[in-house]
This record gives sequence, structure tokens and C-alpha cells, in this order.
Amino acid sequence: MASGLVRLLQQGPRCLLAPAVLTLVSPVRGVKKGFRTALRFQKELERRRLLQCPPPPVRRSEKPNWDYHAEIQAFGHRLQETFSLDLLKTAFVNSCYIESEEAKRQKLGIEKEAVRLNLKDNRELSEEGISFAQTCLTQFFEDEYPDLPTEGIKSLVDFLTGEEVVCHVARNLAVEQLTLSAEFPVPPTVLKQTFFAVIGALLQSSGPERTALFIRVGNY
Repeated sequence: MASGLVRLLQQGPRCLLAPAVLTLVSPVRGVKKGFRTALRFQKELERRRLLQCPPPPVRRSEKPNWDYHAEIQAFGHRLQETFSLDLLKTAFVNSCYIESEEAKRQKLGIEKEAVRLNLKDNRELSEEGISFAQTCLTQFFEDEYPDLPTEGIKSLVDFLTGEEVVCHVARNLAVEQLTLSAEFPVPPTVLKQTFFAVIGALLQSSGPERTALFIRVGNY
């Protein structure tokens, strides 16, 4: 034992201090590792919470840096179609939105003359759009499948212009995000009306040939 102590003294103070340095480093590393583990656990808990209780959907217009005019212009560019900007804006305005906004103004005590919004709803454009879409699709099936009975063609057209298919197409084209509606998510009936209003706006902007191509090739 004495000889071992002599060897330690001969090696100098560094040997005696080395174990103390190691014991100081080890706890620091353990704290860092524990912190990373706790952080990962917290993130996992947050992920599971969001999966079980996802946050309610938010309109894009409620997010920062929203520019409705620029978004409307971008919509036409994404579809590679030429729209009259005024017609396209009207296509996204639903009567329920106008009524809701005017009711909000009334609650704020705004005078009756100033309550009314200077907006036209999309009802006429939608009626024009669905009429053209049905005619276009009917003509397409009659030309492509001349042996198909009238009842069969009507069933196909009704299916393609029905709420489920139209809303699916509209959401994929981001129509819902631009739709001015009293509710969000946009109800299917309102979304369907808006989509056909967009077709009506395209019909008035670019003519029947371009609109027929949009219906037959581009989306359906």
C-alpha cells in the first residue's frame, strides 16, 4: 500500500486530479441527455394530442399576409385559364356570406344605408355554369358512346355534376379556400354552387369552347 502511494506521488498532481475531472464531466453529459429525452417525450405527447384533438380548420384569409386580390389572380393562373377578374370575384361570393356580413354590421349599430354590401352574389353565374356543364357532358357522352341509352347518359351526367364529385374537384382546385361563405368549412351545397359559378365566369370570360375543354379534359 505504501509503495502504491509513493508511485502516485511520483507521477505528480495530474494523476491525483484526473478522477476528479472525470466525475465533474459525467454528470453534465447525463443532464444534457436527460433534457433531450424529456424534450422528445414532450414532442411526442403534443403529436398525440393533435392527432386525438386536431385544431379546428382556419380560413386562409385569417392567416397572416393574406391578399385576396392576389389570390384570385393566382387562381386563374393555376388553372391556366383566362378570367375576367370581376366575374371571378363574383363567382366566389355566396348570398349567405353577404347576409352574414350585413347582420354583423347591424349588430355594430351601423346605419341602414351603410349596412348593405356593394356585392353581387354568384347565383346567376352558378345557374349558367351548371346548365352549360350538363349540356357539355351530355353531348360528350352522346358523341363518344352513341349506343348508350338516354337514361344511362343522364345517370352519368347526374353523377358527375352531383355534390360529392363536384366538391371533391372543387377542393382539389382550392376553390374552398377562396369561397366567401358564412360558414367554414364551406358546406357542400355552397361549395357546389361556387364551383359552377366559376364555370359560369369562365364561360363568360373565355367562351364555350374553352369552357368545354376545361370541363371535359381539365377536371372531370
